[in-house]
Amino acid sequence: MISAPVGSGKSWMCKIISDYLGDSYVLTPRIALQRQYADTFKDARKLIGRKWLPCSWKDSELNAYVTPIIEQGKFFKIEERASCSGAICTKKPAAKRKKVLEECAKYGPCPYQTLIDTASLAPMIVANYHSFVAQTKFRPEQFGHRKLLCIDEGHTLAGALRGMLTVGFTICRMVAPKEVEHLKTLQHWVHWLGRSEQLATFDTEEARDAYNARIEQFEQTGEGVYGSPVIAITNHDPEKEQFKVSFVPYNVGGAAQKLVYQFADVVIALSGTWHGKQISCQEIGLDPSLTHYIEVPSDFPAENRPVYCHQGIDLSHKNWETNLPALCNKIQTIMQKHKGVRGLVHASSYNKAWQIAKELKSRRVIVHTAEDFQDKFQEFLDTPDAVLISPSCYEGISLDDDKCRFNILTTLPYPSAAEGYFQRLLANGGWNLYNTICMRQIGQALGRGVRHNQDYCENHLIDERFMPFLKKMVKVLPGWFKEALKVYEGE
Repeated sequence: MISAPVGSGKSWMCKIISDYLGDSYVLTPRIALQRQYADTFKDARKLIGRKWLPCSWKDSELNAYVTPIIEQGKFFKIEERASCSGAICTKKPAAKRKKVLEECAKYGPCPYQTLIDTASLAPMIVANYHSFVAQTKFRPEQFGHRKLLCIDEGHTLAGALRGMLTVGFTICRMVAPKEVEHLKTLQHWVHWLGRSEQLATFDTEEARDAYNARIEQFEQTGEGVYGSPVIAITNHDPEKEQFKVSFVPYNVGGAAQKLVYQFADVVIALSGTWHGKQISCQEIGLDPSLTHYIEVPSDFPAENRPVYCHQGIDLSHKNWETNLPALCNKIQTIMQKHKGVRGLVHASSYNKAWQIAKELKSRRVIVHTAEDFQDKFQEFLDTPDAVLISPSCYEGISLDDDKCRFNILTTLPYPSAAEGYFQRLLANGGWNLYNTICMRQIGQALGRGVRHNQDYCENHLIDERFMPFLKKMVKVLPGWFKEALKVYEGE
């Protein structure tokens, strides 16, 4: 487990160790980062998702056409229904899937298997989390064993697995709450979902097969992942006469072992924001006694990335409305200090971002919705003195040089305690992990504006709760963070 800040060369660490050991898988949370690896290292090969490949079921002519294209590393996005992600083999329970695969093989090799076989010739295979786990969950035998597996941005692995393993079912009939309120364990739900009255709501064999395949995958993933009692989120919809239920994983450590770690001898999980060995190993299913924890210092001068803790404004939920004007006065003061340059303001929700923008009444301010982020982000980059207020820029964006000269965190970025997983976590006393996840968001946000050792950006933590929170977390704060901390002495 390597804790390495922005600019420390995490991709080169993976490459050097991969070359030394002989071959590797590299997993990334985003396609853009996957592409960066493939562009930087010419002997790396991308493993893309099934949606980029056509399904050649019973079509030998199509198979003959696409196979050489795939072998050359060329891909094209196609309609979901015609792609490998919508293939008939993905919608069959195990008892029927084998027969489908045997029939498919009569018309030539599966395009996705061709992709895996071709990528396997490269010493470094680069995949995003989703495409890798989707396949290891579906057909793990397709993947060979390698010497090394690198997980970039490893702090996102648990959340990504939780999202990928969340499974939902829709029953097209009304279900009375009392019919399911006694269902607590995974096996209780599997039995109920598989009963004849549920199966009878599907009109076709194909729909029943797809439904049974999901039940089978849910059961195979197991109670060790979903917990007991399971986290079941139910929705009774009388207008559509439907009942929906989704199951959220509680402990993804076992799933990480089965779906990720078993495919290599050595696993390296890299992140700039691990913040402690024990809690991070626990979260992603690594044995602390078998895990080495390495902290890499930053070579970015601390004076180029100061982190100012402000005092006097409590921006907790209950005090938000009262202290919003004081917050905006602070932001206005920082904007006045940084005239003519771009800045980023992190809000905890879209609603709060719009509230801040309305209170500031500044032509410099840009806000966005979930739908228009790309357009508004480009507008921000095209406007020399723009200030972007956003709830979704804590990570995943690079604002090097004059793209961002000041960076403001308004409130402590705790995840919502109302979400099913976090409700269960806190009920079980998981405050250490809850605080660590918040700390990671802070660390990620502070990395947006300083991207190399000649870069500079001023960071501000406005909520007065930041200071006691950081004191509570001081034992797991990395050196690069502590050396930049200052108490704000301005207005």
